[in-house]
Amino acid sequence: MKKVLFIFSLIFAGLVFIGCSGSDDEPVQPVADKKIPSELIGNWKIKDYRFLHDPNFGHDETAGFYITIQSDNMIKYKDPNGERSGIAFVRDDGNFYLIGQYIDFTVSDSKKFPGQKEFTIRYNNEKIYYSGIMTGTKQ
Repeated sequence: MKKVLFIFSLIFAGLVFIGCSGSDDEPVQPVADKKIPSELIGNWKIKDYRFLHDPNFGHDETAGFYITIQSDNMIKYKDPNGERSGIAFVRDDGNFYLIGQYIDFTVSDSKKFPGQKEFTIRYNNEKIYYSGIMTGTKQ
């Protein structure tokens, strides 16, 4: 009887684990009420990506990918090597969106990479790991 109870307990624990381990990913929706700065719209070659919470840690493995920034807050992503980038919000369909209610999305001249632009996307503290700086050149 103890063996049956033990096996039943394992099965029950497994079912609870499977039932509670569903995807927590919320559907990603484009941001409709924000306007992307017009100087950002177009095709860009991205050389560097850094998270705002640790700007000294670069993602050199992302160097050389391309994005197209559209006025509807959608960013199309293309890696010429066919590999995935380390950017967290790239979706499986190859696109990523400016998710949630970001605080701002700005562009400035890069101090670290002369002749290139820096795009800074800032979210509230809940989305700290999505906030980042991309550096690249318009194509």
